[in-house]
Amino acid sequence: MTNANNRRYLVAAPMYNEENVARLVVEDLLQALPPLAIDYEILIIDDGSTDSTAAILASFGERITLIRNEKNQGVGAAFAAMLEYCRQHDKTHFVFQEGSYKVRAREIVKIIRLAEEGEYDYIMGSRFLNQHDATQTPWQRRALIRPFSTIFRLITGFDVTDITCGPRMVRMAAWDNRLNTLSQHFGYQFEHIITIWLLHHGARYRPVAVEIQYPKLRNYSYINLGNIWQIIEPWVHYCAWRLTRLPVLKPVWLLPRP
Repeated sequence: MTNANNRRYLVAAPMYNEENVARLVVEDLLQALPPLAIDYEILIIDDGSTDSTAAILASFGERITLIRNEKNQGVGAAFAAMLEYCRQHDKTHFVFQEGSYKVRAREIVKIIRLAEEGEYDYIMGSRFLNQHDATQTPWQRRALIRPFSTIFRLITGFDVTDITCGPRMVRMAAWDNRLNTLSQHFGYQFEHIITIWLLHHGARYRPVAVEIQYPKLRNYSYINLGNIWQIIEPWVHYCAWRLTRLPVLKPVWLLPRP
């Protein structure tokens, strides 16, 4: 696989106890990515699964890169680990795929094609740019995600309509790898810190409509009140600082660019 633009993609997904969908996720990627004729690597992080996920992933052999955590570390730590893998293996673009089969590989292909066509630093999916997909999202999620996204968009001016949408692409040259070590933010905060940090620093950004489904292959958590604050905390923190410009409120993760 070669790439005339010398772009090297890491397509990565974390999984935890996904034995019902793990094979489907990987096979979907293995089928969808080769026609793009790009330089890519598929990385799956098995985040301490206690079911048969690890064995299923191992069965793909060298067709994927597999990293197994002995203990579950969470999605934020997985994001940081995947970005750090990009840095260590000289990848130019990081592409995030859901490990739960909510997002099919065709949506990842859509993001990569946009990255190939333009000089974007950050491409992020939005289910609310796709009217069909918005009807697939449970009403409980829509009732929380859309108002929060609207409020934060109005305050920040960032063109983000879906703050919790997973599929995305980061051009590594626009990212500050020092953030990969912020372990105090390795809960759900980190994926939102990625968005805020890049847009705050003027990343060339493109939102894209993606379809998200909830197949009856596994149980999906529609609302987890314990995680809501982790999701919105970086946005609330950033907006409070942006509105007041008080130094004491400036998030520690807003590091200056080198």
